[in-house]
Amino acid sequence: LLPAKPVPIEQKSAEQIYTEAQSAQARGEAEKAAELYLEIERLHPYSDLASDAQLVAAKQYYDIQDYDSAVNAADRFIQLRPADERVSFAYYIKAISMFDQIAETDRGQEATRAAKTALEDLTRRFPETKYGLDAAIKLDLVNEQLAGAEMEVARYYLLRGRNLAAANRYKTVIDRYDTTSHVEEALYR
Repeated sequence: LLPAKPVPIEQKSAEQIYTEAQSAQARGEAEKAAELYLEIERLHPYSDLASDAQLVAAKQYYDIQDYDSAVNAADRFIQLRPADERVSFAYYIKAISMFDQIAETDRGQEATRAAKTALEDLTRRFPETKYGLDAAIKLDLVNEQLAGAEMEVARYYLLRGRNLAAANRYKTVIDRYDTTSHVEEALYR
């Protein structure tokens, strides 16, 4: 007997691909699982499994720290299924993917600002869900980070005798980040 020829993925049903993806996931092959889940959407976009597969793919990408792919998959789910009851989870995957990319305060804060926007969106849309509540906590951490970055720049200016520039940064901390631990020092300076 000859070994069976593998069936091309294009000839498999959504259920068959979903089962393969689950098997890959169980074996710890998150990237392969995510790719298979996305194949369901590509090949069988109207199947009952397509929306579930899309969301699970976003989570798989998040698990392997492929944050850009996680955000893209979550965004696609949000765009195609805004009324789905699981859309809050898609917003959450997007927000925590951005949150997990935040750099130190001595680096540029573009990722921090993007995370803040995503977390604010999540807390505004789903304030009473577990995702919204977790996002609110993470939002406090993001504000601490942004305030810390402002303080670093202000201290830099102060050390170089640029008092007005430093004062403006301290004022930013007081005005925008008034719930952070940096306000006291900003007021003092």
